[in-house]
Amino acid sequence: MSEIAYRPATIEDAPILAKLSIIASGGTFDLLLKGMKRGVSVEQVMTTLCESENTEYSYHNFLVAEVDGKVAGAVNALSVQARYDLAPNINPLLQAKFNFGIVQLIKFYFRARHLKGMNELKVPSRNSLHVNDIAVFPEYSGKGIGKGLMLQVLERAKAENFEYVSLYVWADNIHAIEFYKHLGFTIEKTASVRPHVYLPHISSHLMLTNMQK
Repeated sequence: MSEIAYRPATIEDAPILAKLSIIASGGTFDLLLKGMKRGVSVEQVMTTLCESENTEYSYHNFLVAEVDGKVAGAVNALSVQARYDLAPNINPLLQAKFNFGIVQLIKFYFRARHLKGMNELKVPSRNSLHVNDIAVFPEYSGKGIGKGLMLQVLERAKAENFEYVSLYVWADNIHAIEFYKHLGFTIEKTASVRPHVYLPHISSHLMLTNMQK
């Protein structure tokens, strides 16, 4: 296989980052956004977030892996403190872009209740580098790209003196859990998730951490 190159994402990558984020979410974004408003797709919403300058899914928070000049995978990682700081920016952005209103807010509220358990998975410290998502396109799987992206994240955590690297994973994703354990992650907490037609997973959600200090 050709050499893998890693680089910060650019705004031009936003449509591809959106696709990778949807893959990584394991149905979560479909649950929260699918059918939210007629004519507005999940991919459109995620592309808008990835094009933004000040949300947690901004291209600024992505690192991409390229093979032969094509984006093969990406990881979204930012500090837990930044996640808290940027969270209020999402709703105003979507209201301005797609004219989301009270109907969409009500839909979002009721759908988000299925993920209420995830809110219990609080990261031990705000001085943590959190991996929002990581994904590799299927045609590039098994080639070490995901591992390379995670190693880049772990190197960044050490260089920037984070206490932890944290991430969430579905409990039934055994392959991913073993992958993270081999990189030094341990299971910190578990939370139940209510089933939904848009969620292909029927199990609980885990928080994994990798201590840096």
